[in-house]
Amino acid sequence: MDGLTILAACQQKDTLFHRLPSAKTGVTFANTITENDSFNVIDYNYVYNGGGVGVGDVNNDGLDDLFFTGNQVSSRCTSTRAASILKM
Repeated sequence: MDGLTILAACQQKDTLFHRLPSAKTGVTFANTITENDSFNVIDYNYVYNGGGVGVGDVNNDGLDDLFFTGNQVSSRCTSTRAASILKM
C-alpha cells in the first residue's frame, strides 16, 4: 500500500500557471545576482528574495504591461506585445 501512495503522490497535477518560453513571450528579463565579499547572503539575508514584478498599464494604451525590478540589474518594463501572448 505504501508504494501505491507514493506513486499517486508523484503524479503531476494541473496547475494554475504554466511556464512559457521567452521565445514565445518576448520577456527576457533575468535578475542576475553576482556575489562578492561585500554583497552576499551572509551580509544581506534577503539578497535572493529578488526584486518584484508589477502589472499595469504603464503607457496608457489600455493593455497591461509587465514591470520587473532588479537587484543588481536595471529594471525593465515590457511592451504590450508580451501581454497579449500572456492573455492578461
